[in-house]
Amino acid sequence: MLGNPFLRTLRDLENTLTASHIAVFPVWCWAHPHSEDELQEKLSPQADDFSYIPARDVDGTVRIVIHRGRVEGRGGPIAYTRKKLTTDDVIDSGEPLRGTIEALEGRSFLLVQSPESGQPDGIGGIITRADFQKTPVRLLLFASLIEIETRLRRGLTETKWVVRADCASDRSDAENKKKRYKGDTLDALENYLGIGGLLRVARRVGQNPLPKLNDAEFTRHVQHIKKARDQVCHGLDVRGNHGSPTTAGLSEAFHTIEKTMEAVLRLGGR
Repeated sequence: MLGNPFLRTLRDLENTLTASHIAVFPVWCWAHPHSEDELQEKLSPQADDFSYIPARDVDGTVRIVIHRGRVEGRGGPIAYTRKKLTTDDVIDSGEPLRGTIEALEGRSFLLVQSPESGQPDGIGGIITRADFQKTPVRLLLFASLIEIETRLRRGLTETKWVVRADCASDRSDAENKKKRYKGDTLDALENYLGIGGLLRVARRVGQNPLPKLNDAEFTRHVQHIKKARDQVCHGLDVRGNHGSPTTAGLSEAFHTIEKTMEAVLRLGGR
């Protein structure tokens, strides 16, 4: 499939967008606190600004990361934990975004090594789960979503889906949207189908991109990709079907979109 122009573009985009595009630079660091009293003194004035604070030793190397948080919400007493830094907590600034997402799975942060850091250990940035809601990640997902919709619409152009009884509900939704947006009378109705409608209609007219799914599985898949699209395109937290933004939820959204993209490409066409 890499002979496909879109896939080549997507792979280039995936390799171009890296950890450096979502990391916070420079990461704010402390000198390693020598006592609990000194640690508390440092925590207090910065209590609501940072969650994960690397501490550099006298040689300039980060050896621990201090997680700071309020016990009872904003204004409550400060609690903290120390974590000894391991190699798994560090990622290269040039790591592609997909690999970065996988590396953060089950973690709360990653420190980012960059040759421009000016530090002995190369650590100059930090990534937390919140950084996966940034534009570069959405750009990867959005590119695939647009290609899926474009290909499905093109596939429906030569069909007579608008006169099929089993497409009546989606046809009605498209007609109402066309009126609401004051669309040109010559605009094809498939241009007003959302991603869920496009997948349903394609399945009914024999262009089923997901033939191995039974009706219940197909319905769930459509719900999942609609939710992922809304999250990506409307600035919501990309969380898949998870209740809160997590790397697992983001990975789920990527998987759902990629599975659909691969299935639509197998249908052929341009």
